[in-house]
Amino acid sequence: MTEHQKIKKLIDNFATTVLFNPEFDHLKIQSTHLEHNDGVRSAVVITSDEKNVDAVKEIVGPYFKGVPLIVRHEEGAAEFTFTLLNGKGVKNFRSNKWGTIAGYFKNSGKFYGLSNAHVLADYGRGRKKDKIICAPNINAGTLVRFYNLKKPPSVNRVDAGIFEVASGHKPAWKPAKPKSMKPLGARVNLRVTKKGFASKDTTGVITAVNAYDKVDFNGQTYFFKNIIKIEGLQGKDFNQEGDSGSLVLSHPNRYMVALVFAKKNHICYALPIANALRLFKLLSKNK
Repeated sequence: MTEHQKIKKLIDNFATTVLFNPEFDHLKIQSTHLEHNDGVRSAVVITSDEKNVDAVKEIVGPYFKGVPLIVRHEEGAAEFTFTLLNGKGVKNFRSNKWGTIAGYFKNSGKFYGLSNAHVLADYGRGRKKDKIICAPNINAGTLVRFYNLKKPPSVNRVDAGIFEVASGHKPAWKPAKPKSMKPLGARVNLRVTKKGFASKDTTGVITAVNAYDKVDFNGQTYFFKNIIKIEGLQGKDFNQEGDSGSLVLSHPNRYMVALVFAKKNHICYALPIANALRLFKLLSKNK
């Protein structure tokens, strides 16, 4: 077993045993992930309790025996990047909150738009065949498939939905479409880019993969795994409110990597695009 595989296995166990266990909420642990700096792979545990970092490290240390461990303090919890106060976007007709269309994909002769489930399906309030609206008030199509977010103790690893584009539209990629429809696996230090309705075009670098975190939305906490963390470059955050659903592409070769869904402080949270693309395989199935 490689060092990478060993740390990943310990992180998986820690997330199940501690991070997503209410009995450990007093430790104020927000997330855990694998980090790679200066050739050293480490398990990282994030706590929002600034005064007790050392105490947290002493408690969680036994879960990471034999591997480098970093415990550090970060304020706040991750929140979904959802609301768009102005500018163009996409939403379920039931909602007054906007998100971003990742892009358009052709399947069996029809075009479909991809975004987050929390954008298109409005957290369980949405239904199949719901009207999907593009700003300011354009009928974009109808909702056809989405993954419902599961509440604790279940753990989510995908936040995605697709809508069938209404007839009369000629969807196009701006800028150019991805180089390939085959996903590229995320890795630390990979340069990436995205186009969102809120912050437009931004570039960044992946700083963590295989992360687990608690993500808050309107007072409800959801558990997520396989999170990809991205930091913006050139002094800009990678995403802002309203960028949920943005497609993350490798830079400069434009392979599909991830789908933006949340933000914590200045860090963008995204999920592997491969999980989202499975929705297209379900189109012909009655699920």
